[in-house]
Amino acid sequence: IAHTQVAAEYAALLRDVADAVHGIGDECPLVANGGLAPGGTRRCECGGEGWEGGLTSQDFIAAMIAADPDAFARLDGLATHSYPAEGEGWGFFVPYDRAGPGLHYYERELAAIGRDLPVLVTETGWSIETGASREDVASWTVLAYQNDWLADDRIVGVMPFMLRDVSWDRFAWTQPDGAPYPVYDAVRALRCSLV
Repeated sequence: IAHTQVAAEYAALLRDVADAVHGIGDECPLVANGGLAPGGTRRCECGGEGWEGGLTSQDFIAAMIAADPDAFARLDGLATHSYPAEGEGWGFFVPYDRAGPGLHYYERELAAIGRDLPVLVTETGWSIETGASREDVASWTVLAYQNDWLADDRIVGVMPFMLRDVSWDRFAWTQPDGAPYPVYDAVRALRCSLV
């Protein structure tokens, strides 16, 4: 299926769900899109050889708007998967000092939809699979909170990927037994210092 067909179907779904939720007449339920992947690949081989970028969420958003110009007019917030990356849709999980384009990717998505909305970062974070230590992840995550996420009033929530998964631990904030990794303690300390 071409991405334009899927984008048109998603635009219609988003419209219909937003209309139904807002039609309840209660101001409490708010509507945001499902966060889109920042980018995909057309081709990728192990070790990084042969990588070829694919569509970005900006391309998908443009296709949604082409199908329904009001696709994003009904949203109360933008959900985004602004992962740390040195590029737009590529180069993920680099050290903090190179991660700005990915951490601020939501700005490109807001520009693509043409609205300035509250932002929910519904997936983000660093992985240890790229050679980062648990201490690196903790340090970089605190820097992202201090310098990026808390510094932008449009960001109303950050939901890092992920708290815990016993079968897939490389992004986790807690160990399989529930004991915290350094990132959990570091972000908790930051939060406590701000209260």
